[in-house]
Amino acid sequence: MSTTKQTAATSLPRAPELSTDVSGRHTPGSAPSALAEHIGDLLGRTAHGDRVAFATLYDMLAPTVWRTARGTYDNDADAHRATEQVFLDVWRTAPILADQPGCPLSRLLKATNQVLCRL
Repeated sequence: MSTTKQTAATSLPRAPELSTDVSGRHTPGSAPSALAEHIGDLLGRTAHGDRVAFATLYDMLAPTVWRTARGTYDNDADAHRATEQVFLDVWRTAPILADQPGCPLSRLLKATNQVLCRL
């Protein structure tokens, strides 16, 4: 029985190790770059109307967006409303966001801040 558990555990993919330079910043090619690439791919697919990609993007980023909104608003209801608005805007503007240069996560966080300033 323990052999089966060990085999199942060893067959799971391992999370990429983060490499950092002397200052503690992540180096190119480390996990954050892979994450940014994955988010960029999801954003590009969302721009073409892929609802599964959008749902995946939501699942990945909604907790971060919500925490950002909760830091701005005094209650959970306003943070929830702001989070919904952010993702409605992402869905509507995905073709524009996907074509902008730079880190896709930065673009999405900028979109979050724009919504929070607007509400």
